[in-house]
Amino acid sequence: MAAAAVDSAMEVVPALAEEAAPEAAGLSCLVNLPGEVLEYILCSGSLTAADIGRVSSTCRRLRELCQSSGKVWKEQFRVRWPSLMKHYSPTDYVNWLEEYKVRQKAGLEARKIVASFSKRFFSEHVRIC
Repeated sequence: MAAAAVDSAMEVVPALAEEAAPEAAGLSCLVNLPGEVLEYILCSGSLTAADIGRVSSTCRRLRELCQSSGKVWKEQFRVRWPSLMKHYSPTDYVNWLEEYKVRQKAGLEARKIVASFSKRFFSEHVRIC
């Protein structure tokens, strides 16, 4: 069903582009797509978290779409940290954007701590294949 919606939306996109001003054609085409189609595109796996952040910053509709249901950031979290998904119950409410931010920040802090260690207390192990 989602694939059919995307195909149908792709047929509409050229017509919408012709109606829009040339400088705004790309964004206006995107925001005129149905929410389900946009969500499908944003969750497709072809966009990074940075891309989602950039899309979210373009207009209110896209920001709300990325944040409202949580599907977009849940997918970003699942792609980035698949092994952590088992710790979340499907029935619990989770603010996936906040979870992503907290986990990302924890990873950056851990890297800073490890980088501050004296080289004489650890060594890098390289696997030989």
